[in-house]
Amino acid sequence: MEHFSDEEALLTQLGYQRLASHKQSHARLRAQAHELRTSTEAGKATLGDFVNFVAHEIVIQHIFVADREYYPLFHHEMKLAP
Repeated sequence: MEHFSDEEALLTQLGYQRLASHKQSHARLRAQAHELRTSTEAGKATLGDFVNFVAHEIVIQHIFVADREYYPLFHHEMKLAP
C-alpha cells in the first residue's frame, strides 16, 4: 500500500519518535487486508467483514487513534513555515 510507504517516509523526515510502532500497525493492517482478500477470493468473507475492516480497523483504530498521535508534528511544522 503506497499510502503507508509515503506516510512512513514523511514521518521519517519529521523525526517521528514512535515511527517503529506506527510501521508495525501498518504491517498489521497490510496483513489483515491480505487475509481479507484471501478470504474473499475463497468466498468466505462477507460484506460485514469488509465493512468492519474499513470502518473499525482503518478509520477508527488507525486514522482516528494511531495517526492522530503524529498530528502535532504537522502543527509544529506549519508554525515554522515562512
